[in-house]
Amino acid sequence: HEQIVPSLNENNYELFHCTIQINHIGYNVSKAEKENKANRNLELLLKDYNQTKTAYTAFQLGQTYSVLNNHSESEKYFNIVLNSKEISSDLKAESYAYLAHILHTKLDVLGAEKYLLSAIDINPKQAYYYLLLSKISLRKQDYVKAKLYCKKSYELNKSNSANQKYNAQTVFLNPREILYFALYLAYHTNDHDYTNYFITEFYKIIKNDNQMEKISLIKAMESILKGRELTEATGLEMMRFIDRNNIDLFQEAIMRQKNLQIKCKLLEKLKKSFDKNPSVIKNLSIIYDQDNKTKLAIELLENNRELIEKDAGALFYLASYYLKIGQIESSLKLFTHIEEHFPQIKEIQPKVKVIKEKLLALQNATN
Repeated sequence: HEQIVPSLNENNYELFHCTIQINHIGYNVSKAEKENKANRNLELLLKDYNQTKTAYTAFQLGQTYSVLNNHSESEKYFNIVLNSKEISSDLKAESYAYLAHILHTKLDVLGAEKYLLSAIDINPKQAYYYLLLSKISLRKQDYVKAKLYCKKSYELNKSNSANQKYNAQTVFLNPREILYFALYLAYHTNDHDYTNYFITEFYKIIKNDNQMEKISLIKAMESILKGRELTEATGLEMMRFIDRNNIDLFQEAIMRQKNLQIKCKLLEKLKKSFDKNPSVIKNLSIIYDQDNKTKLAIELLENNRELIEKDAGALFYLASYYLKIGQIESSLKLFTHIEEHFPQIKEIQPKVKVIKEKLLALQNATN
């Protein structure tokens, strides 16, 4: 076990990789159970760290606080790891990756990208580093890099069994997670070559699925990727296959439909299954507004304010809806909130600045 490795090294034992594989499934559990285990471990780890102050225990604390979504404490301990000379290069790379994930959740894409590149510089054999880097590149709207990193992630994940000898710990990704994200990138950028490559890979992955389910899924994917208009029946049939890995792809397909009523029905159905997804809530509000139901769009976003609080785009729409129905004060207040809390989102700040200036001028003229 990894805890005894430093002692073995100190006593001149030789370490090497063997062909015996041990599948440890103790943490393949629900989020709630992971949090329970993390809370159970936290007291023991803190007690151990206070006595020994080892970098390895600091790494374990960083991981534990990450599971508990305590980002400030997690950052503190991962930075301790990075400043240590006694930690292995693998765990140093993992610390960079954890810090990148934390900054990504804070929408600091440049900081997250910097940490991930540091992780890859140390260990270029981890598939999930490249997948997260691809998502960061997408957020930066650098589609070329997003697609390159996604493909690299997929290739590494396919060869992860061979890569284990390079890594102290190897993270295996569900190939469908990468494939659906790749197909989303292809669809979003209208890249037909990228689509053809990854849809072929996707069909290989699902070849052993239930025959009827497989046929229905293929029909759904072809409808999306070939840009066909969905009937309500086809759309509802498609809903059976939506999960956290492909929800972005299916959402974009729904938003591209021309029939407003079908879009509305499908998004309302989607919201019932993914009622905590900020993107679904935001997109449904857009459709309500397009259907001249702006007050319903406002009600939807206000009722889910806690969920959309970190989504600058959703807040921007809410402020715009306030403006549309003449609630100038509420609109100005929310645009100011966006300006103050999302300075790192460069694509939205110029729009907010222009709108605020016009609203302030209007307010001054009225007064």
